[in-house]
Amino acid sequence: RPAAAGGGGGSPRVGVFYESECPGCRDFIENMLEPALGQGLGEAVDLEMVPYGNAKHVAGGSIRCQHGPLECTLNRWEQCALGLYGRDDALPFIFCLEDASMDPSEDKARACAAKLGYDAGGLEQCTTSEQGDLYERSAGALTDALEPPHQWVPWVTVNGVNVCKDDGCDSFIPTVCEALKTRKQSLPKFCEQAPASARAAEFPGVCPNEPLSPA
Repeated sequence: RPAAAGGGGGSPRVGVFYESECPGCRDFIENMLEPALGQGLGEAVDLEMVPYGNAKHVAGGSIRCQHGPLECTLNRWEQCALGLYGRDDALPFIFCLEDASMDPSEDKARACAAKLGYDAGGLEQCTTSEQGDLYERSAGALTDALEPPHQWVPWVTVNGVNVCKDDGCDSFIPTVCEALKTRKQSLPKFCEQAPASARAAEFPGVCPNEPLSPA
């Protein structure tokens, strides 16, 4: 289980804006964020996870996702986990669903929930409920409020500034560590042993924020 993610009010603010089926998002979450949390990131920063990504509002009030309806559903699973269980307890579920051992799916979401001791039925029920609608629209509002607007995902902000380029998020750890130094906060292990060393040799690519094709 990763360290709790709840830095104090004066800590650097980190926002992770992503979508469930984007390969680059999964790479960042599994190979950079999760290892950093295991090396003290959680105590050092104020972390916010926002699973919405490049989704768009369409006519009639519905939401369409870049990789299709399944991505919207899996975003909902993660939004509901965050809303019902809180960020710290939702992180293991997000890491389980986003790991590369198998593609994300509802079966995988159910298995992750059961393995981690969630009320899997209640979590699944949330994904089709009015409460799930509220969680989804809250994630959308946070994403739409980004300034400047995000150009792709993963879009990871440190104190409001994106650190993910179109070829990866390698500046994430150095930027966080520099922000900690500026605040004269004690440096956690990840500033000495950058978890980026555990990443795959080649970043799988960002998912551009482009207009959705007609339904």
